Amino acid sequence: MKHIFSSTVLTVCLCAAAGLTPWTAGWAEGAKAAAGSVAPRAIPAPQGPMGYTEAEIQAQLNQQHQQPLPKFRTVSGAPAGQDYRPGGTDVKIPALFFPPVVAKPVTASYRVNPDGTYGLRPEYAAQRKAWEEALAAQAAQAAQQAAEAAQAAKQAGAAGSAGSTSGASGAGSAAHNSAKAAAAGKPRAQAPTDRFQAITGWINVPAPSPFRAFTTADFHYVTNPDGGYNVPVPRTCATDPLAGLPQAGPMLVRNASDTTFMAATVDDPSDTYHYKNKDTFPILPNAKPIFTETRRTVEGQEAKITYTRYYVAGTQCLAVESSQQTGGKTYRLFQLFPEASLPTSLPQALYAVENLHTGDALLHPTPRPSGAIA
Repeated sequence: MKHIFSSTVLTVCLCAAAGLTPWTAGWAEGAKAAAGSVAPRAIPAPQGPMGYTEAEIQAQLNQQHQQPLPKFRTVSGAPAGQDYRPGGTDVKIPALFFPPVVAKPVTASYRVNPDGTYGLRPEYAAQRKAWEEALAAQAAQAAQQAAEAAQAAKQAGAAGSAGSTSGASGAGSAAHNSAKAAAAGKPRAQAPTDRFQAITGWINVPAPSPFRAFTTADFHYVTNPDGGYNVPVPRTCATDPLAGLPQAGPMLVRNASDTTFMAATVDDPSDTYHYKNKDTFPILPNAKPIFTETRRTVEGQEAKITYTRYYVAGTQCLAVESSQQTGGKTYRLFQLFPEASLPTSLPQALYAVENLHTGDALLHPTPRPSGAIA
């Protein structure tokens, strides 16, 4: 009993020396613990580039705006896709024969970041959002702890002497200031600036069409009764080198010179009257095709077309050879012209391929200009 009394007396004496009552001393210790509990842990700011480099932005612009380049284009320059209908004057031409693609600029504006990048990467945006949410949760926790410390101080002050009130409020204020100081010391993430910069990328687009438009009046529509076909012949090929021969048979030839002509024929294994004509067109020596394709004609037949560069009398020419099979017969066209006349001659050559009428179709030919069928 004597020991307990001595301990109590010592406690009272120590509190008196510090200017505190035993009740306010206990509250001060509690306030200290409460204030210390709001000290937050450091939350690292998001790392890594905020946005994209200029080269990455240019690659994105190319991917967003680059359109697939067509394999065929029409005389007018439009892409010729699945909806193309054969037989018209805006005939389709392989893209190979068009000029090379041209570069077109594509420009967009991007926000400039403090780290020198542009725009905002999704992964960085996700990190920053999570970081901001963590900071908000931490701040809410600190505010709650400060409020609890203030409430504890208020309750302890009410239980103590009236003179200790200022000490209680001072302790609560200290807890609040501690939380505020801790929040002020948190790491900060870089924020996008208000400055924008235009970045230019480049995409490839088709060059303008060099081919010249034409009309159906630019052709003679010649029928060969022995061959059973009707073919449009360009008016530039006005000479018939077979004229005056005893018998021309299924072969038709029209030319303007040694480097500009058209030949048409039909290979029919059952034809024994004329010369059992089969594989009547010669093979071009030392010539390799540069392109081959298959397209529908106006009759719905499949025409196989081969394009070959070939020199004739020192002139670089383009040979367009086509064939289509109907009723056991093979109808063939061979057209040759200088490459210098490509813008005019190639569209007309392909128009002739698409508009070759054969067999029963001759009974109901496609309407032609008045007086055009010879």
